[in-house]
Amino acid sequence: MSGGDFKSNPYWCGSPSIDEIAPQLFVGDVVAALDPLTLQKHNITAVVTLLAKSLDDNVDKQASEGYPQMQNKLLEIRRTMVPRSRNLHIPLFDSNDQDMLGRMPEICDFIDQHLHNFYDGNALVHCYAGSSRSPAAAMAYLMRKDHADFGSTFALMRQKRGRTDISQAFLKQLKTWKEVGYDPWEYDSRGKVQKREYAELLEHLEHVVLEEKWMNMSIYD
Repeated sequence: MSGGDFKSNPYWCGSPSIDEIAPQLFVGDVVAALDPLTLQKHNITAVVTLLAKSLDDNVDKQASEGYPQMQNKLLEIRRTMVPRSRNLHIPLFDSNDQDMLGRMPEICDFIDQHLHNFYDGNALVHCYAGSSRSPAAAMAYLMRKDHADFGSTFALMRQKRGRTDISQAFLKQLKTWKEVGYDPWEYDSRGKVQKREYAELLEHLEHVVLEEKWMNMSIYD
């Protein structure tokens, strides 16, 4: 399911799903990110959102459409608990052509900065179901923070969050994340440029897009 498919699956329905992966680092679904009681229980003071649209955009849209389940007061409380300045939105679909690697430094820097400034608070990384995008992003953070290898970090993630089901595309990017030394960029006479491994990954993603377009054309020919 893509991060933009909210209308047919209202995200405030169901129970929140959230797990602590490491001290001060949680992974969860979109319900957990919106539920003030869950945020309070786990002392969440910063949120990384990996969805096509930001939480605020989707909340405003659903409220305007008048869903009876919408509890505006609770959402106001949620925004007070985690203000916009402590929300990072990375527009990302859960599909094979998405580039998370290029945004991994931003995600890691945001979490590091938050945990440094709010030493008694916790960070939540979430996507729609909390099974692919958000576990991958949390893995990127732990790999950089602990200089850990892919295998041990993946094992930890699966142990701590049983519903982990990271796509092959994001697993490939996590392995490349290690190869580029946790930074896909380098500097030369031209300025800031992509490292070879990152450039090769982007080329691979372009091929994925072309292959999917070709397959779609073949189906309808």
